[in-house]
Amino acid sequence: MIVTGDQIDGDLALTADVCVIGTGAGGSVIAKELAQAGRDVVVLEQGGHYTKDDFTQREDEMMPLLYEDMGQRATVDQTIMILQGRNVGGSTVHNLCYCFRTPEPILEQWRTDYGVRDMLGPDLKPSFERVEQMLKVKPIRPDEVNALNNKIRVGCEKLGYSGFVTNHNRENCTQSGFCLLGCPFDAKQSMLITYVPAAVQAGARLYANCPVRRIVAEAGRVRRVEGEVVDALGRPRHRFTVTAPVVVLCAGAINSPALLLSSGIANGNGRVGQGLHLHPSVLLSGIFDEDIYGYRGIPQSYYVDEFIVLERDPRSGYILMPVYGFPVMTATQLPSFGAAHFEIMKQYHRMVGILVLMHDQSTGAVTVDRSGRPQIWVMDTDGLNVRRITFNDSWADRATWSPAPYNEIAYAGQSGPGFDIKIYDVATGQTRVVTDGSGSNESPAFSPNGRHIAFSSSRLGKTQIFTMARDGRGLRQVTRTGNNTFPNWSN
Repeated sequence: MIVTGDQIDGDLALTADVCVIGTGAGGSVIAKELAQAGRDVVVLEQGGHYTKDDFTQREDEMMPLLYEDMGQRATVDQTIMILQGRNVGGSTVHNLCYCFRTPEPILEQWRTDYGVRDMLGPDLKPSFERVEQMLKVKPIRPDEVNALNNKIRVGCEKLGYSGFVTNHNRENCTQSGFCLLGCPFDAKQSMLITYVPAAVQAGARLYANCPVRRIVAEAGRVRRVEGEVVDALGRPRHRFTVTAPVVVLCAGAINSPALLLSSGIANGNGRVGQGLHLHPSVLLSGIFDEDIYGYRGIPQSYYVDEFIVLERDPRSGYILMPVYGFPVMTATQLPSFGAAHFEIMKQYHRMVGILVLMHDQSTGAVTVDRSGRPQIWVMDTDGLNVRRITFNDSWADRATWSPAPYNEIAYAGQSGPGFDIKIYDVATGQTRVVTDGSGSNESPAFSPNGRHIAFSSSRLGKTQIFTMARDGRGLRQVTRTGNNTFPNWSN
């Protein structure tokens, strides 16, 4: 069964043989295998359970729904964006379906450098084949290579560069091009429609909207998992515990160490959270004379490996991949401002993008505050003088800096059951609350002159947009129908 947060009306106390945390490419497979082996499995997912009927193909709706931090998760210095899923199926719901087996030189490097045993090609072949069969992996047909990918392929062939059309995990693809926003046709064979249903059919119990806050260990053994049941906006509503002798942590390279650190376990050598590798990339974009319409068809089908030879050196090199963003995503990546930027965007349909994806050898780290919950931090423009500014909120996010002459930061802070809009004065270090605790008040946005704040609030039941003066006076309701979130001001 799959239970979502809005179906839970009180605290939960569950027991299981195994508790699996995460429903992405790791957790879903583990849950399915264990459930089919007869184990009693509880699976926990921090995000919601969404299906093809929820995938509207709109950036403004899908990015907050399917991505960590609404698609804006980044490293502390903001140099690398991290598109990480937070929904049943994890990042497999929004990825672009390249399907590769781990290259033999990488497996050999793991063996020689890290002592990983029994994981060379022949050892993994049966597992690769089973997964590929489950995900219906197949070559992309020539007629499925769209104009964007074909432009890059033709260019590489003229230059004599090595490249090839890849395999993918789509079935009966309509080539709508909206893979990054979830597939509304169930063509993408993500965990959402493959391993998750198989796990549930075998008896696994999956709870969505249930972020884990702590893994509890006693006498050197994991005993239980504790967390919260949250609503669609991530606000805590109830608590849960899962008592299980085995916990499988499959929350990804960032959230897994973050949870271990916030739980204070499994870090005897001090290495948890260290050695983080990401995918640094550089975007190159060109404008052609003819129409490309790169958003039509399969977004990525061609792969350029001219500049990476793993057999010679498994530690360096880079690949080139075709890439195309939706309008808002593209606009944020292009240079210039105002009228000049608008002129570039008018040529959106003739753009071709190439992503230079580096084989990362640099390392970073995952760190958390004491609670493991979001807090607001600030830093200088050079990335130095990093400091935390929120201490009295159990949860603080969606910060926005006021325009001059005010030097203030508005954010949504939770100190009770709901959120209030709070303003931090950078000069004095003082924080004031400017909403009255009615409902939940979130997503503050300063007006261009800094004198007013727009925000969303559920004080009247459904979430509507309100405005007020920066001191909290002059409250005015702007919207009155539907549910409205994430306000912004025009210049």
